[in-house]
Amino acid sequence: MTKLKFIQDKSGNFVAFRMQGHAGYAAEGNDIVCAALSACVQLFEQSVVELLGEEKGSFTANEKTTEISFSLPDVDDEKKKVFYLLISSFYKYVTRLQKQYKKNIYCETEVKPC
Repeated sequence: MTKLKFIQDKSGNFVAFRMQGHAGYAAEGNDIVCAALSACVQLFEQSVVELLGEEKGSFTANEKTTEISFSLPDVDDEKKKVFYLLISSFYKYVTRLQKQYKKNIYCETEVKPC
């Protein structure tokens, strides 16, 4: 199962996420759930790089633990607005997939105090 945690600030804006695990829908190379999540993460990452340039935030990936994470760096308010739209769209897509593949995707949110 792939587990995702989206972190929100006190205003309800998503500011980070963590994804870990294999979907387990099918064998490696044939797993459409894994492929959908991977494509979505890659599109999100590329969009953030295009938006923020060198200030692309904190993307990390660890193949051994199958963990991918991201957190938003300190950027101006205009970039934050666009970023919030991107990560919110990512969250909505993942939660739609979760409804279809409940045995393979678990998604939760957490509000970060600050």
